[in-house]
Amino acid sequence: MGFVLFHYTLFVLLGSIMASAACLSAYLVSRKRAMRYAFAGFLFYFFDVAWVFQDDFFTGADAGLGAAYAVVMSLVLVVTGGGFLTSFWLLVCDYLGEERRVFKVAPAVLFVAASVAVLALLPEGDLRSFLFYFPRELYLFWMLLFAGFRFLVTKDESGRNRLRRHRLLYVLLWVLA
Repeated sequence: MGFVLFHYTLFVLLGSIMASAACLSAYLVSRKRAMRYAFAGFLFYFFDVAWVFQDDFFTGADAGLGAAYAVVMSLVLVVTGGGFLTSFWLLVCDYLGEERRVFKVAPAVLFVAASVAVLALLPEGDLRSFLFYFPRELYLFWMLLFAGFRFLVTKDESGRNRLRRHRLLYVLLWVLA
């Protein structure tokens, strides 16, 4: 299983860095802000996934560097996770035309605050590991729900997107179920 997981992770890393490079190229040609956000998002995601290898290759699985090392590496994961999630959130805001600064900044601040609070308040263990990654899931669900809600309430004068809106509602309900 380790062999499969190792190669799967390498393919995810390859895909994310290739997507990042393609978005950077598209940004340099078009100067569209959305491509800049996508470039940053995929680049942060590359580093976030790369930290999977930290214990095996950088320190050895049995190095036993202690709780301080775990907290520092967890803070690095807060930065990389916050980087890719916030970049994609800004991409969603740009696509939907959301200009309110509070809407752009508040999810990132809440994500960082929740992640750091879990690290600071809970003792090391399985519950802390689970709750440390929970704000990521909330951030992703927030993006999904916000985009879905905005898409459903947006008025369409031609009526062409009516079927597509119903499909999106079914997908949202399926994902949340």
